[in-house]
Amino acid sequence: GFEGEGIKIAVIDTGIDYNHPDLFGFGLDGKVVGGYDYVDNDKEPLDTNGHGTEVAGIIAANGVLKGVAPKAKLIAYRVSSTGEAVSSDFIIEAIHRAIEDQVDIINISLGVNKTNDDLDNAVREAVKHGIVVVAAAGNNGPGIGTIGSPAKSISALTVGASYNNITSSLVSTFEVGEKQYQILPMLGTSALSEPITARVVFGGYGRVHDLDNLDLKDSILLVERGSDVKGETIYFSEKEHNAAQGGAKAIIVYNNEPGIFFGELAHPNADSNYYPTIPALSMSRDDGIALKEVLQNETIAKLNVFYHPDFVTPFSSRGPVSPFYIKPDLVAPGVFVNSTLTGGKYNLTSGTSFAAPHVSGAVALLLEKNPDLMPSEVASILSTTADLVSDSYGNIFPVEISGSGRVNLTKAFSADMIIVPHNLVFNLSLEKPFETKSLRLKSIQGIMPPLEVEFSLEESGIKFEYSLENGLLNVKLSLTEEKLGGFEGMLTLYDGKTRYHVPILIHITKGAINTT
Repeated sequence: GFEGEGIKIAVIDTGIDYNHPDLFGFGLDGKVVGGYDYVDNDKEPLDTNGHGTEVAGIIAANGVLKGVAPKAKLIAYRVSSTGEAVSSDFIIEAIHRAIEDQVDIINISLGVNKTNDDLDNAVREAVKHGIVVVAAAGNNGPGIGTIGSPAKSISALTVGASYNNITSSLVSTFEVGEKQYQILPMLGTSALSEPITARVVFGGYGRVHDLDNLDLKDSILLVERGSDVKGETIYFSEKEHNAAQGGAKAIIVYNNEPGIFFGELAHPNADSNYYPTIPALSMSRDDGIALKEVLQNETIAKLNVFYHPDFVTPFSSRGPVSPFYIKPDLVAPGVFVNSTLTGGKYNLTSGTSFAAPHVSGAVALLLEKNPDLMPSEVASILSTTADLVSDSYGNIFPVEISGSGRVNLTKAFSADMIIVPHNLVFNLSLEKPFETKSLRLKSIQGIMPPLEVEFSLEESGIKFEYSLENGLLNVKLSLTEEKLGGFEGMLTLYDGKTRYHVPILIHITKGAINTT
């Protein structure tokens, strides 16, 4: 019965195609009740690119497709014509105009791949006015520290992208003895019916002449990305085809520069009859070189490719952005999402741009149910009720990748407890071996039930204590061993109905850091 009725959401993007039948109407009687075009400097923010229309459809389409909050109203601020090149000044102007237009939520599914203090300050100003600002984390993963403004703002509700419950959501595992490697399936690879166990063979750059004198039958072929010949382009599809022709069961391409990458087998120059026949996967340069060095002896590896809908996407930008707070806040579905497109069409699309509007729609439903919620309280409810997400080996993702986990609107909607802040960062040192931080607890219904409190931390040498008084949960961490580094813990609160998760980061340094 909750569909976003009475909630006004600003979409700062490439505009919205308000002629689309699922988003129809511009003006007070339409779906899009107003807006402004900063690119053409007029009052008709019509989308000519498609990006903003896709974002808008996920939030509030109400036709053939239904958005998360189909009865919500939208205001379109067109700040880009391409969805890529964008002026931070335009975004700032749009945020200030959204404040004047008294919106409830601002969705920003674009940004700059760097820190912009003016942009972050504009977000903070909107939040001070009671507006929930939802920002896409960006698509610059899987490297760490890749979240830019406005998503890096402490005031924004920052959203990364997870897979979803369609069969294209594939992950992979690769194990040599006890060692587990991170590998990513290339787009075009299919799931395996059973794992492949085979010897690993190195094959240069995967060209025909690189493989001529190798016995590839039933092997897993390891090759390097690119070529050693200046100007030569070797597509992943060629490497896959050559490996398959030689009898390999799978091919792994390690990067020719630092970090891992997300490859695609399909490309414009591929033969029209080309179809991948063996799994093709990518690996980081460091892992590839390390694996290549152990191949002098017969090396047996186990490879699997399987369906894992809650995996955080490789492209989703990662934290950290600060030593003092955690980003992203959470993740939401952002792969092959079906949404509205310009010209009355529909499109499957991927990116954190399309994860953020899932959260904006979720915020609309929470505000419809409880209009008095403050932005920090909305962020708390969605983050603390999120489902923990794990990598392909079953390990919970670090907070710098997944934040609190994948949004679970059902749990958030029925939750009664608000926990502010929704994560904690402790800075301990050998000079200052203990610290106490407080969480403010509030019951939406007004009656605080008895709470079960648990703390999990894989590391030894850190003592956890807590006290509960006057709506404050005081958490004290103390060092019992001399150690240095960064560690993650999880605080779990249970009120008899819902389990709430509060991620905790612990930095232990030689020198003391005092912050306000």
